[in-house]
Amino acid sequence: MLQVPLKCPITFKRITLPARGHDCKHIQCFDLESYLQLNCERGAWRCPVCNKPAQLEGLEVDQYMWGILNTLNQSEVEEVTIDSSANWKAAKCLVGVKTEDDSDSCGAKRMNKAMSPGSMTLPTMNNWDMSQAMSPYIPPDMNS
Repeated sequence: MLQVPLKCPITFKRITLPARGHDCKHIQCFDLESYLQLNCERGAWRCPVCNKPAQLEGLEVDQYMWGILNTLNQSEVEEVTIDSSANWKAAKCLVGVKTEDDSDSCGAKRMNKAMSPGSMTLPTMNNWDMSQAMSPYIPPDMNS
């Protein structure tokens, strides 16, 4: 069983879009938007979890973790437990948050089945307001 935090190691807030570098071997993710903002300013492009190079071109959105975060959308769960069959359950709630059943941690009575990527609707570039996006690459103006 693995304990996996749902908080970004950069902002310590709940991850919105979970990502990691192509060379990373860990399950823990960081928030993609926070990582891009940080590196547009600082430019180190290193994974905040394992410190391996995590260049823009090699960043990957973790669909499995994205599915877990989507399922736990409005909950106060900070961490999940994942078993060897990729089933998961809520493991740790925010301190001071009461659940309806206090005998049970975060209301996690059973393991949840892993979702297949085909059953999820993933975010696309169309969902992002590109006028607000900050990109380290500005395409040349071909009209001038």
